[in-house]
Order: sequence, then C-alpha cells, then structure tokens
Amino acid sequence: MFDIAELYKDLFAHDINNILQNINTTVEIISQSNEGFKNAERLKEVISLTKDQIIRGSKLVYNVRKISQISQTGNIFKPKEVFQVLSDAKDFILKSFPDKSISITLDSQINTFYVQANDFLQDLFENLLLNSVRHNLNPEIEIQIKISNEVLKNKENIKIEFMDNGIGISDAMKEVIFEDGIKRNKSSKGMGLGLLLVKNIVDSYGGKILVDDKIKGDHSKGSNFIILLPEGR
Repeated sequence: MFDIAELYKDLFAHDINNILQNINTTVEIISQSNEGFKNAERLKEVISLTKDQIIRGSKLVYNVRKISQISQTGNIFKPKEVFQVLSDAKDFILKSFPDKSISITLDSQINTFYVQANDFLQDLFENLLLNSVRHNLNPEIEIQIKISNEVLKNKENIKIEFMDNGIGISDAMKEVIFEDGIKRNKSSKGMGLGLLLVKNIVDSYGGKILVDDKIKGDHSKGSNFIILLPEGR
C-alpha cells in the first residue's frame, strides 16, 4: 500500500530533482560559453533561467508547508470574493516573472461571486497559473481565465477555466494526473506537489477539478484546467 507520507516524499524528491537538473543545465551553459557573455541577450537568458528555478524551489518549499497545514487545520471558512483573489494571484505571477512575456486575460459572464473558503484560495489560483507558466515553451505565454455559472445538484457553482498555450497534457496523463497516492503506484506519473496542493484545496471546499484540452482533440495546443466551486455567502 502506498501511503500519503510516501506520496509526499516521492513528489518532493521528483520536483526538487527536476529543479536541480535545470540549474545544472544552466551551469553547463555558463561553463561552455566561449563568448564570456559579451552577448547581453544570452546573459539575460541565463539569468532568467536561474531565477525561474529559484522561484520554483521557493514555491516548492512553500507548497509542502501548505499541504501540511491543510491536513492539520480544520475547515474554518468564510465568504471569499473570487475576483479579488484571482486579481491578487495574477499580480503575484506577473511580479514573479518580470523577464517573461505573460498575458493573463479574464473573460467573465458574471461580475461577482462568493465561495466558502480560506486563505488557501489564493494558493489554489497561484499554483494553477504557475503550472501554465512553467509548462510553456512559447516566447509569448497566454493564459485565459474564463468564468461562468454552472448548476450542479441544484446548487449554484462558479466554473473557472484556466486555458493556456503551453505544451498540453496527453490523454494518458489526464487519466492519472489527479489520482491520489493510494490509487497510484510509485512508478506511475501524476501531479507534482503544486497540483497536489490544488486538488487538496478544491476537495476541502467541496469542489471539483478537471483537466481538458484547450482545443478539443489536440492536447499539443495547450491545457484547460477547470475548477468548480459551490457558491457560499
């Protein structure tokens, strides 16, 4: 049986190893440079790559602490206005990656919506936006947040879609990306700690999370992470 402590350990090891590999690649670029970085653009690129990994490492440690807090604290919620929290999350992303060209647009059918939540709501949005930034090879990163109402089991829900132009998620990965450690074995690949935190937060709010293609039938054009949260004033 694959317990939750083992899951956290393996996910942390996977994520931190990935960060270290990227830093090592950056060091190799520096050591192999014959130009002595007289090319200002090349130097700027290497600095940006290094900063990205520092941000990833910092966020990884932060997410580990948050996951622990979710499991230790009770569900004490209060009404949270979704649009303000989304705006704060957007500002965080843009400030975290000043060297990247990132466009985050909001398309909403409603003007205000409250959910029963806590301060983890911003962590939920930040990690989804970070996921869209990190898994994107385009010089222009485009993230569209689409908001609408949806009724589930006679209850009003807010539907938030995070659509990007990143590398996308294959159909095989979609089937396992949100499975927990009890259902998966050690060899199967699923979510990193960021998405694990996202799922734990959504579950604690009584919501749902799904992943689809931005363009139906072509996962290479980008992903669409869909969050459903019940209304709560």
